[in-house]
Amino acid sequence: MSSLRSACPNPGVARPDDTAATVDFNALLRKIRAEFLDMPGLRLTDTQAQRLWALDRLTCAAALATLVEANVLTRMADGRVTGREHTRPVTRAAAS
Repeated sequence: MSSLRSACPNPGVARPDDTAATVDFNALLRKIRAEFLDMPGLRLTDTQAQRLWALDRLTCAAALATLVEANVLTRMADGRVTGREHTRPVTRAAAS
């Protein structure tokens, strides 16, 4: 399985490397994607995303960066993230 290090443009973001963390991280990616699919037009700041999914800053940054890079989410000019109209399932391996 590939490391999130290659999927995330910010090398300072913490990345889980073990299998259990990979499974949990992939589940988190699916959960975030589902929220954006269920609520078209949802736009969140990083802080709002952290609160919505009860994540620490580094985990939230890694998840959002992975989904932006995979074209599931897009980062707006004001820094918020929003969903894309046509998304595909994302796993850590698919995002790299």
